[in-house]
Amino acid sequence: MQFLHSLNFKIIFLILALVCGQNAYLFYQSLHQADIRIEQAIADNLRFRLEHLNESLSYLIQKNDFLRMQEEVVGMGSDPTVKVAMLLDENDIILASLRRGDLDNELYTALKQYTEDIWQSKQLEQDMKLVRTETQRTIIGFSEDNNGVYGIYPIALGRHVDSIRPDRIGLLVLWQDLTMPKTDMRNELFEQTYSAVIAILLSASIILIMLTIWVIRPINQMNMAAQHLSTRNWEYSHQLPLQRTDEIGHLAQAFARMSTQLKQLFNQLEAKVSERTAQLEAANQEITKLNKKLQAENMRMGAELEVTRKLQQMVLPHPQELEKIDDLDIACFMEPANEVGGDYYDVLQYNGHVKIGIGDVTGHGLESGVLMLMVQTAVRTLLLNNVTDPKVFMNLLNRALYENIQRMKSDKNLTLSILDYSQGKFSLSGQHEEVLHVQRNGTIQRIDTFNLGFLVGLTEDISNFVDNMEVELQTGEGIVLYTDGITEARNATGKLYSIERLCQIIKTHWQGSAEAVKDAVITDVREHIGNAKVLDDVTLLVIKQKVCPNAKSSVPISLQNLQV
Repeated sequence: MQFLHSLNFKIIFLILALVCGQNAYLFYQSLHQADIRIEQAIADNLRFRLEHLNESLSYLIQKNDFLRMQEEVVGMGSDPTVKVAMLLDENDIILASLRRGDLDNELYTALKQYTEDIWQSKQLEQDMKLVRTETQRTIIGFSEDNNGVYGIYPIALGRHVDSIRPDRIGLLVLWQDLTMPKTDMRNELFEQTYSAVIAILLSASIILIMLTIWVIRPINQMNMAAQHLSTRNWEYSHQLPLQRTDEIGHLAQAFARMSTQLKQLFNQLEAKVSERTAQLEAANQEITKLNKKLQAENMRMGAELEVTRKLQQMVLPHPQELEKIDDLDIACFMEPANEVGGDYYDVLQYNGHVKIGIGDVTGHGLESGVLMLMVQTAVRTLLLNNVTDPKVFMNLLNRALYENIQRMKSDKNLTLSILDYSQGKFSLSGQHEEVLHVQRNGTIQRIDTFNLGFLVGLTEDISNFVDNMEVELQTGEGIVLYTDGITEARNATGKLYSIERLCQIIKTHWQGSAEAVKDAVITDVREHIGNAKVLDDVTLLVIKQKVCPNAKSSVPISLQNLQV
């Protein structure tokens, strides 16, 4: 079985395939050409015989010597390939004939039928004219299996007694068998082909022996050397044909050099491996120490993050504080993307004054969470110091945060909107997401805050950018505040939640409490996100007017910043 996969077998198979294929093709072509030559030669011979027989019979026909005519026709049988010879008159009656006993009856009947068809064909009419003009024509045809050839020759039989009738025309018919000459030719071709195959196989065997000695054996030696080389047996290469000066010798010499180089490289590699093993062991010990130190550091940082997260949760407004605000029904929600979020919101009440803030620090994580705590502290401090003017409030808040951000060497900043509530009216200042003013029937006015402030902490003075506007609420109306973690929430396909979908959910559930509206929005956002990763903090405030202290209708003082 191993021999079948060897190079020797493949070369033997290739040579045999080439020899057999080439000889088969040559034999087929030779046989085909021989058949054509035989058919052509016999057809020419048949035409010559018919013309010669016509000359002999024409004389005997004039003498009415039927016995001699029969002898002439039978004389065609001296050639064993001539199976049928007939002289027919115009009535298809046989005047003289030769028929060998081994002739197939069906073939003889078919030949007779063909002569009858000839009498009725237009070809015979043409031949009769040619006979009369002494320009005669021979009809040559082959049997369907190409094993026989027939010749039909129109011949003049003389005139009738009545000179008004045309010349009498007969047919001279010969059938010659092609089987015997074709068989002889094929046998001769077989003998020639057999001799050629023997000669080619002998030549191929000699070539194969030479290839084995000159090529295959050295290749096998190098194959064995490669196998020994794989087991680090470096001494086998001396058995290679290193003395040869041809390509095989060059290959063997290169293999021997490679073996020597590999031996040196392996020795060097083993030394390097030993050296590197010692270094890795030392490095592993150092990494183990660093890993323990890192684990301790991670535990410390995790504790710090947990403290910061708890601080954030502690400074958020408690439900008890929100319930003390009589005029407003307030529901709040905040969920950071990481352990520590960068969103800010707060609801503060002091001396009958309610201040609501919402903002979004760039990024999230520990640094953003610390900045959020700074904002909460600064807002409460300014409120306790009775700073009520929106421009002054925002500018002081910005300056305090800006200086802290510079000290931190950070690039953080935030969007921030502050809403001051009193007696059914909201005073709005600062730049953040759109503020949603929801009317009693659920219709929503989107208030753009772009012109009401500037990014906090980005520059030292923003007083020139701060503006404010007022919104008056009637009973059942309200305000919805949010961060972009809601409107820009993406599902698994990357589709945004969008402000339009937020407005639709608010409108659908507005007749419920602020808590019910908040729950409906958060539930819908979570359904939209599905199994996708939450990429940003989510914050939502829903504020509804319980009882309006004023009797006037709800009309905003300034409508220049409204979007429907």
